[in-house]
Amino acid sequence: MASISSSPFQTSSSEGFELDLHNCFSSFIVHYEKKEVPWFERTWGPLFTSFDSFLSFGWATMVVVDGRTGKAHIVIKEKSVGAFAKMVKIKFNESLPKLPNVFPIVPSAHFIAPLRNISAYSEYKKLHATLPVVELEALKDRLRRGDERSIRKIWEGRKSNFFMGSSSVGTASMRCAQLDNAGRWLPVPETNYRRSHLIVAPYSTTSMNSTRPNKSDAYALGTSYVSDGDGLVKYISSIVASLAGPDSDREPNSLVLVGHNIEETLFRFHELRRSLVLPSNVLIIDVATLERNIYRSLPRHQSSSSSSSGRDSRDRLSLQQTLSMLKVPVFSEFGNTGNDAFYALVAFQTLLDPSTVPPPPRYSTPPQRSTPATAISRPSALNTRRMSSSGPIPRSSSSSPAIPLPAPSTPSRPTRAAPPSAFAQYPHLPPTKPYVPPAPPPVRTNQNGLVQPDPPRPKATPKHRVRSTPQPSRLRIQ
Repeated sequence: MASISSSPFQTSSSEGFELDLHNCFSSFIVHYEKKEVPWFERTWGPLFTSFDSFLSFGWATMVVVDGRTGKAHIVIKEKSVGAFAKMVKIKFNESLPKLPNVFPIVPSAHFIAPLRNISAYSEYKKLHATLPVVELEALKDRLRRGDERSIRKIWEGRKSNFFMGSSSVGTASMRCAQLDNAGRWLPVPETNYRRSHLIVAPYSTTSMNSTRPNKSDAYALGTSYVSDGDGLVKYISSIVASLAGPDSDREPNSLVLVGHNIEETLFRFHELRRSLVLPSNVLIIDVATLERNIYRSLPRHQSSSSSSSGRDSRDRLSLQQTLSMLKVPVFSEFGNTGNDAFYALVAFQTLLDPSTVPPPPRYSTPPQRSTPATAISRPSALNTRRMSSSGPIPRSSSSSPAIPLPAPSTPSRPTRAAPPSAFAQYPHLPPTKPYVPPAPPPVRTNQNGLVQPDPPRPKATPKHRVRSTPQPSRLRIQ
């Protein structure tokens, strides 16, 4: 079988590659049919009897993804069509019509890519088999950059499982295909989100990350479970396996990883790569980047300069600021991975569909920030359970009744009187004189009345230590 003739060093810029190769062949045939041209009787007719004959000219091609549709195409330059018409003019002494009805491909970005020279259908078929791989990589790149159109297409497809998780571990997920089949679309966060919170046992009684505190005791959406490191990996693996589809290099996975500033979550998952393996075709979406791109697309924020609201269009909001902008009420404390995962998924759904029903309050009063004393020792009133790494993982029902938590009260401390003075303790001591600071040194002035600086101090001469050179031992020869 013939192979695609290309040199590993033959690359070119994608600028100018705008015409689909197969569409060019189809446009010639459609034009001849419309104009009733008997092309099969012409001397150059054998060039259009089949697509393989059309490819025998030898076309310099490149694989480019259309930025409007997300589809990959085998494209050529317009000057290549001109070279083909020139060849027909010289060889057959006839002119071809100008190429009609060909819509140019708009690449998402210009880049350097391999240049393929195709002169047979077998070579075209080999290159065409790589188009799904290129489309998948381009889709993953657009989602990572927060392309609103691509993300909405994934959301409106209703076939993906959106998973928000971290390695601490707090998770929240929704299975769109099952909800759509059951006729329960649009998802309701309170009833249709799966959520959980797991605490690693060595860190259950400590507080870490002073700049971004992790409040493991402030989970407000259910039951927190304590486990060791092995149970943590098994727990995440089981959730990922229940949501992910098979690994493939041609089709996107049903699992979509969602996060707010997701770089930290990806780094944690990379640390667990030996025990936790994510499929390579998993799609990744950053809620902060998506919100920034939606903000930029608004008519009053077309420029990159700061607007009248005081926000620069290049800034990314925090999770709390995003929920406040979307007017989503929050009834839990930020800094807990379980609460953050749940509300990040709520923010993601609200950005795509503003008619999302916000979660109802689960407490009579919003939870207050824990004091440093209670952050170190776990309160006994919290609903926590301990589990082993090999045992089953109990799940709490999402329809559990609300548990009113009283606001923490600061214990009153007894006031201590000021210590008596030294004269009351030791009356026989004489009274001390008030402290008088020493007078400043006199200012040196010259004859003109100008301040004369102090003479420089002599530099201390370093004392070099001279090491004696050891004398070689003298051997007495007798």
